[in-house]
Parts: sequence; C-alpha cells; structure tokens
Amino acid sequence: MLKIDQNTMKINNLRSFVGTNIFSITFTKKDGSTRRMVARLGVKSHLRGGVKKFSDEERDLITVFDMNNKGYRSFKTANVINLKCNGITINFQ
Repeated sequence: MLKIDQNTMKINNLRSFVGTNIFSITFTKKDGSTRRMVARLGVKSHLRGGVKKFSDEERDLITVFDMNNKGYRSFKTANVINLKCNGITINFQ
C-alpha cells in the first residue's frame, strides 16, 4: 500500500493513474461526511448535452461516472482519502 501526500497527486496524475479502469475512491464531501464510490473516468454514454458553467481544472475537481448510482459525480482532489485501482491502494493521509 502506497502513502502519498495529497499535494503530490494532481488531477492529471490521478487521471493517468486510473485511465479508463473502474476504481474505488474514498473522499470527504463538502458537508464533511465521507463517501466511498466505485467510479470510472471517460464515460460518455449517459451525457444529455449541455455545457458545464465552469471548468473542473479551475476548481480542482474530477468528474467521474458513479457505477453504482449510474450518474456523474465530482470530487475535489484535495479531499481524496484513498484510491484503489488495478489492485494498488494509495492512501492520501
């Protein structure tokens, strides 16, 4: 199990690490509660059109597709507690 400082894992590094694989992520939500989610990047099949009013990069967000709830969710990279992908677990605390 790897332990990495939160500041070293930036958005592009996280995206390149998981690629289009399904991964598990635990993060702190805005309200302070903890959430665990099974997600995937790059899912386009559920898009309904329209354009976001902001850029994910500007707000340090990553938008993923929640595999269990079948919807798009976003989280801040700074709030990630741990990430598991391809049998590798990375802790950010």
